[in-house]
Order: sequence, then C-alpha cells, then structure tokens
Amino acid sequence: MPLSIMNSIARRAVLLGFLACVFPLPSSGQTALSLAASDYAGELGKLHVVLHILQSPERTLRGTLDSVDQGAKGIPCANLVLAGTRLSFEVPAVHGSYAGELSADGKTISGTWSQGSNLPLVFTRRESVSRPPVETAMASTFDFAGKTRTYYSFIPDAAGPLPLVLLLHGSGRNGQVMVDAWKDLASREHFALVAPDAYDSSGWDIKADLPEFLHAAVKQVEAAHSIDTNRIYLFGHSSGAEYALILSILDSHFFAAAAVHAGALPPGYEKLFAYATRRMPVAIWAGNEDPLFPVTAVTATSKMFESNGFPVRLSIIPHHDHNYYAIADEVNRKAWDFLKQAQRHPPNAENQK
Repeated sequence: MPLSIMNSIARRAVLLGFLACVFPLPSSGQTALSLAASDYAGELGKLHVVLHILQSPERTLRGTLDSVDQGAKGIPCANLVLAGTRLSFEVPAVHGSYAGELSADGKTISGTWSQGSNLPLVFTRRESVSRPPVETAMASTFDFAGKTRTYYSFIPDAAGPLPLVLLLHGSGRNGQVMVDAWKDLASREHFALVAPDAYDSSGWDIKADLPEFLHAAVKQVEAAHSIDTNRIYLFGHSSGAEYALILSILDSHFFAAAAVHAGALPPGYEKLFAYATRRMPVAIWAGNEDPLFPVTAVTATSKMFESNGFPVRLSIIPHHDHNYYAIADEVNRKAWDFLKQAQRHPPNAENQK
C-alpha cells in the first residue's frame, strides 16, 4: 500500500450553503430578544440567502444560513460576535466573512460579505418565521480534491465538546441511512454523527475516499459545534466495516476506537499493520449465518488484530445473517457502550502524541 495515500490534500469548499453557528446572547436589550425567533432574507449577488435565528436552552443564539438557489447546506461559521448592534462572523471553509449592523428596530442587518472581493449583503427580517428544528439530520456538500462530496450529519442539542461517531455505510447505500439508524441514540447520549457518502456507492475505495476526506467531513461538523477530538470514533457496516478495519490500522492516530458489523479485513491487507501508529480498541459484531462474511473470516480478522497488539472484542450473533438494519438498535447501543469508553489520549495525559 503506497504511503502516498496518507499525504495531505488541500481542502476546498463551495461558495455558500447551510450555515450553523452560535451567537453569544447579550445579557439585556430588546434587540437581542428580537433576534431569538426571526428569519432574515437577503441577496448575495444573484444568490438568495435566508438567515434563521433561534435560541438554545443555554441562552445562546444559533443561526443557519440557507443558500436557496444552490440548495446547498453545511458550511458553518466561526468567531461569531454580536457586540451591541454589530454582528460579525467568519466562514473558514470558503475563506469568507461577514460584518453588519443591526438596525434599531431589529428589522435589518446591513453589511458586507468578504470573499476575495466585497459584496453588499443586507438581511431583512421576514414576518413569517420558519425555523428548522434544533435537532435534525442534515444533508450537506463540500468540495474535496476538486469534487463535490456529500455527507449527512446530526448534532444533538447539547453543550460541547461532544464525542463524534463517523459512520461508513454499506454497498449500495448512503450516509443518510446510517444517520437515521443512529440519531435517536445520539440524541439520548449526546454525541454527534457524521456519515459521508462513498465516492462510488458500490463500496469504499482508499484512493477515492482518502482518510483526509473523512477528516475533512469531521471538520465540517467540528466547525458547527465543539467536538472532543480525543473522542472521535468509527463505525462501519459491510463494505463500510471493511474500510473501518483498514482505517483502524492506517488512521489509528485520528480515531479513538472502532466498531464494525459484518466485515472482515480483505486478503492481502495484513501488511498494513506495519504502518499502525497506535493500537486502538476494535469491536466486531457478525452473524453466524452471514453468507458474505462467514464466521471463519471474521474470526481470522479478530485474531490478526490481536496478534498485532490491538485490543479486540469479537461478538458472534446467533441466528443472524447480514441484515444490520434489522438489529441496528441493539448493535448500535452495544457499539456505543464499547466506543465511549475509549479516548485517543487519556484524561490529563502528558507528552502524548
């Protein structure tokens, strides 16, 4: 396996889309309160954008910006400040920023969008408020290595930093089915989800779906909410399980632990163990009636990881085949119980890399 697969790739992003952000709420003043349940519409050049404002239980203002014409979502802002009537934020993914002035009646925000050049951007409050739910699974896109890639995410309404589970779907599926299977558990247990689509839905490929691509998807969520980078986990099913096992070896410096359902290490990949920089915990669930990944292959994979110093938990499910979705609630709960115990660096660890 060439070492070039681990080289960094420059990240690029689309112009505008869904923008998740947090505005600090001033302690007093009618202006701040008027923002708490408002939609603001504006035009950026020829693009129509809508800024949704909502208030979290922690009395911070959260906002989302929709690019109506592009139908794109998922670009978060950072360094947001509402000082008096002055509103400003940055969008690192697109190297853009906004600074505007809130009118005395709270009906307009007049300012400038900067992204290479400056464009005027005036938001006008709409009478009808159509705020999105605080907790919702979202489809988003971003540009990676010159190609538009899609990912799905879910962030519970909870204070950070949050653990995060990166989900890898099976052949013929996409990230949405994985988020749908996990979001109820993530809401209860307060951890974030991100589930990218493979470049080819038939399966994951280490050249088309580089580890850096997965890192970039995590960064999209990390910019929208504080994430505990020592508690980023990996879960995969079927083809996604195969790739998760590969990443457990090659990308062990990034993930704290991995769990998979119905997968085994492909033949010939045992040589990758020489590149492992850390032996992270791995859990494997497999059905004893799985025609695609028989118990013999799964057990061989478990022993291979163990012989190379990885802590492994193998669970063979009786009377179960390859159908993850039939028992997803049970598998996910057990997988999360396993994953949440691991951290990339133990608390208060010193001089660890």
